[in-house]
Amino acid sequence: LNSAHQRSVDDILHALKTNAKTGLTQEEADIRLANYGKNLIPRSSPPTMFEQIAEQFEDVLVRILLIAACISVFIAVTDDASKDWTAYVEPIVILLILIANATIGVWQEMKSEKALDALLILQASKAQVLRDGKEVVINSSDIVPGDICILRNGDKVPA
Repeated sequence: LNSAHQRSVDDILHALKTNAKTGLTQEEADIRLANYGKNLIPRSSPPTMFEQIAEQFEDVLVRILLIAACISVFIAVTDDASKDWTAYVEPIVILLILIANATIGVWQEMKSEKALDALLILQASKAQVLRDGKEVVINSSDIVPGDICILRNGDKVPA
């Protein structure tokens, strides 16, 4: 329905093949649910573990530290004065800090994703619609095009 806000109510009802007084029949709602699917915002697939780890190294400061570690390794390898393992302490410490930072970042992202999923489950909202001429309460995810939604003061608008 392009420009639905500019059309008359009768035009909208006719285009959606519904009735303002009785709403859709349950059979028609089931058919439309099968055709159009659930009324849900599509969620993108969560990033893979590798993508999450790579994302941790996209920060400018982290890249600067990686470059510093590489330079430090290069200096330790090419320096003739010291051939013992102490020349490698600095780059090893920098790399350990970066690995710890990436581990904590990935762990925090995983925790926040789980918390968000839990909130979405808890927020399963309901909607009141006309079906077969009666007001019924359904999950807002089961609203289909053509449903007549009943709204009262304080209700969330099921979209």
